[in-house]
Amino acid sequence: MTNVKHMCLDEYKIKRKDGEPMLDFGMPTLLELDGLEANAKFCHELGLKFVEINMNVPDFQVEALDRGHLLELMEQYKIYFTFSYGR
Repeated sequence: MTNVKHMCLDEYKIKRKDGEPMLDFGMPTLLELDGLEANAKFCHELGLKFVEINMNVPDFQVEALDRGHLLELMEQYKIYFTFSYGR
């Protein structure tokens, strides 16, 4: 996965001012894993940058999420979260 990511970004020369790639690659929340922490850990192990939280899933709706826990996971695994909600 890493080689494909670098090949695509190097091919298009998309970089930020600090030389890092401008595009980040992430993953959707995998319901097969046990919660957000397992997803954050897996994302980090894969070398990805974010986990997309699908807010259609009851466990991931606003009332069920804890801001402090999300911030801890972001710090621990050096990732961030995005949120999606579709009809």
